[in-house]
Amino acid sequence: MRGPDKGASGCRRSSLLRIGASLLAAVLSWALAIPLKAHAHAVLLESAPAAGARLSTSPPEFRLRFNEPVRLLAVRLLNARGEEHVLQPRASLSGEELVFVPAEPLPAELYTLSWQVVSDDGHPVGGSLRFALGVDPPPAVAHERWAWPTPSFALVVRPLLLTSIFAATGLTVARLWFADALSTATVRASERVLVMVASLAVVSAFAQVLAQGFALVGEDIEGVLAALAEGLASASGVSALSAAVAVLASVSALIMGPGGPGGVVAALAAIAGTAALAFAGHAITAPPRVLGIAALAVHLVLAALWFGALLLLWRATRHLKLAQLSILLRRFSSLALPLVIVLLACGLLLTWRQLASFSALFTTAYGLILSAKVAAIIAVLLIALHNRVVLTPALACGDAGARARLQRNLVLELLGLALVVSLASALSFTPPPRALAQAQAAAARAQLREVADEAGRRARISLQPGQVGWNQIAVSFLDAVDKPLKPLAAEVLIESEAQAIEPTRVVLTAQGERWVHNGPELSLPGSWRIVVEALLDPFTKARFEAEFALK
Repeated sequence: MRGPDKGASGCRRSSLLRIGASLLAAVLSWALAIPLKAHAHAVLLESAPAAGARLSTSPPEFRLRFNEPVRLLAVRLLNARGEEHVLQPRASLSGEELVFVPAEPLPAELYTLSWQVVSDDGHPVGGSLRFALGVDPPPAVAHERWAWPTPSFALVVRPLLLTSIFAATGLTVARLWFADALSTATVRASERVLVMVASLAVVSAFAQVLAQGFALVGEDIEGVLAALAEGLASASGVSALSAAVAVLASVSALIMGPGGPGGVVAALAAIAGTAALAFAGHAITAPPRVLGIAALAVHLVLAALWFGALLLLWRATRHLKLAQLSILLRRFSSLALPLVIVLLACGLLLTWRQLASFSALFTTAYGLILSAKVAAIIAVLLIALHNRVVLTPALACGDAGARARLQRNLVLELLGLALVVSLASALSFTPPPRALAQAQAAAARAQLREVADEAGRRARISLQPGQVGWNQIAVSFLDAVDKPLKPLAAEVLIESEAQAIEPTRVVLTAQGERWVHNGPELSLPGSWRIVVEALLDPFTKARFEAEFALK
């Protein structure tokens, strides 16, 4: 009987490797070709003074309250002539609320408060708001910059960092766990792989720090030192370097002294390094933060153990006899089942915390990437099931061809997990539905009504911020076929029967296609009626009426 064609098996393995390498190269090329933007995930919920406010006295302090903890990058208070007024922090420059105190009382003037912060998940955001002190308030409301320049190589660095950390950690633990079932050749081969992936982890960690720094200070080759400083101060940079250093130390300890307590210490150090990655990202921003960090740490460690064990098993297929390989595969399978169950449970918990609704899986970029990640995981699990049900018994029966099929499947599993890691990295650059929902909720405070008259003409009436106090009333007009109307004049009547407040009539000011008024008329909670009258031509006047409830 003719034995298996070793040359053919080698060709098949080479073809698989070439296909996998081509696929990864295509993904990396696509990533580099995309002009990447890091979307900010921190949302400004409230400011004091509010955007567009008119103050009668110099404010004793300035407050910015966000939906999650942030770290201040810069804050500036400028008057209308561009002169800067000194602001001093009252307390910490990090947290959900930032407080600043002017160094001296401010004179009557128009002011702009500009701020730049970075959230705990590593994404920067900036914004500005204008207010008036003793003069007419500005027409503009708060503005946030929701896109910040980020180097395109960041999308490549993150998967390399995670893959190298996972490989080093998982391979370190697996080598100790299955030490009695490994051959000398497998141990030596694993040491070479460990040195390679640990070195890659250190290089990737520094590149991650630099990418984060460039995202905060801008892409400027002359500002490398400033970018490194900002990157090292960020949660993303600290966690990446901590993980790389811990993994490098554990690999060095394992290679120099694999036996006894030293090996256990090396494994624990590698696990701690992987868990350090959980202290940066979306998971730490959703309350309760302790639950998110714990779930993500367990998720990352178990993913690393899975990846590293597969890598060790793949190396072992080249050196062990079929009977030994069958025993090793059975031991791995018995551990893999509970490992995968806990891994998936943590993943479901993290997903539930970031998705605002089930429909977000199919209607948001984050959900689509997450769906692709789940599909890749299912494919890997199906391959693993085939290994357990079909190939393990075949190896036990001495089927020589099962070795080649197992090697092929392990390569496919490793490539599948590498794809999962890449998709998980892409999620870190994508705003989760939770953050988008919070942003929409913050924007929803600006109440909007659209009303029509008998002729089909419509008026869109908005209140910003839509709360009791100083508000901007803005109105835009459309005809029956959605074309903008340009009235000759417009005014608004403000009244509240519930509060027994007599009507107040004010003239609106034209600003482009909008007619605007800033004022304190909506000063009490309750129901308010706003009547807009627009003079369309010397003989035609349109009237629109809307109700607003203020708190």
